[in-house]
Formats: sequence, C-alpha cells, structure tokens
Amino acid sequence: MKLYKIHVFGKIKCKNYSDEHKKNAVYNILVNKLMDVDPNSTKDIVIKEIYSLRTCYRKELKKCNATTKSGTGTEDVHESNLWYYDLLVFMSD
Repeated sequence: MKLYKIHVFGKIKCKNYSDEHKKNAVYNILVNKLMDVDPNSTKDIVIKEIYSLRTCYRKELKKCNATTKSGTGTEDVHESNLWYYDLLVFMSD
C-alpha cells in the first residue's frame, strides 16, 4: 500500500494515473515486492489485487458515509472492520 500511495496511483484525478510508462514502472516494483510472498506473481495479479482492494474500500466508504448522512446517532454510525481501510483513505478524493 505504501508503494502504491507514494506513487499516487490511487487517485484517478492525478496526472500520473494516466501515464502508462510511470504506471508500468510502479507495477513492476509491486510485482517484485509481491514475489517475496508469491513467486508466481504477475502484473495481472497485482492489478486485480489493487482493483479488489479499491472496490472493497469504496463499498465500505459508501456504508460509512450513508450512516453519517442519514442523521443516525453516534452509536449507530458504521465503522469499518477492514484492516486496510485507514491505509486507503488517501483514495477518497
């Protein structure tokens, strides 16, 4: 996550997000890092994992926002149980 955040590819509105050369360089770094855990890692696996994390984060963010806007009490506000939720807050722009 830190590598992904450092290179600011979590923000779709960022200039670097559409730069394929920079994006491929970051994917290669992430593939090499993932190979420490899974030697069969590929760029496609990294991309799928990133999209999966991003999708889950957005769903949780939507739940949290829905409960805060609905006028419910503070004890009824949804708090995420995802361990990586706080790590992906930088994507909520």
